[in-house]
Amino acid sequence: MKKIILVGGGTHAVSIINLLERNFPELKIFGYTDAKKSRLNVKYLGKDEIVLNSYNKNNFLLTMSIGVNIKIRSKVFDMFKKKKFNFLTIIDKNSVVASSAKIGNGSIIFPNSSIGPHSIIKDNVVIHTSTVVEHNSLIGKDSYLGPSAVICGNSKVGKKCLVGANSCMIENITLPNNSILGASALLNKNYKKERTYMGIPAK
Repeated sequence: MKKIILVGGGTHAVSIINLLERNFPELKIFGYTDAKKSRLNVKYLGKDEIVLNSYNKNNFLLTMSIGVNIKIRSKVFDMFKKKKFNFLTIIDKNSVVASSAKIGNGSIIFPNSSIGPHSIIKDNVVIHTSTVVEHNSLIGKDSYLGPSAVICGNSKVGKKCLVGANSCMIENITLPNNSILGASALLNKNYKKERTYMGIPAK
């Protein structure tokens, strides 16, 4: 049986451990990587390079436990994928995912979330607690959707985006790559530039 290695030992890792215990009680958490040892109550394995160079990729599954630092999440995920490591995809048992939806490798869907029909969630995406991604929507690689965000139908969140808690994108709207939608913001028009958008309506 493969063991789990957490990539990242910060506070987000605590939530990931809870998800693993809820949904994969049969899997053992072997340890975590990080630049330095944290207070996480799991074995510290060392920096990412230790795992890359010392562990057999066929014996382990990785779980991304780096939080909202999108650039670091993306860089580290790609580094491990280049070495052919495989990430565990987590869909919490209390979330609802349409049978026609597609969920990418290493993506994590927290409890009470809803992923609508024909939606696409790319690799290394976080869909946090009670978030809604409606029908025919696309969430780009490495993006992070905070708790209770709402992505209405036929909308697109670009790559490496951060969507804040309680924010909303109405139907047929695109958030450009590398953008931030602030907490509780309402995005009701399309913008082309990579920016931070805040407010109601978001500007």
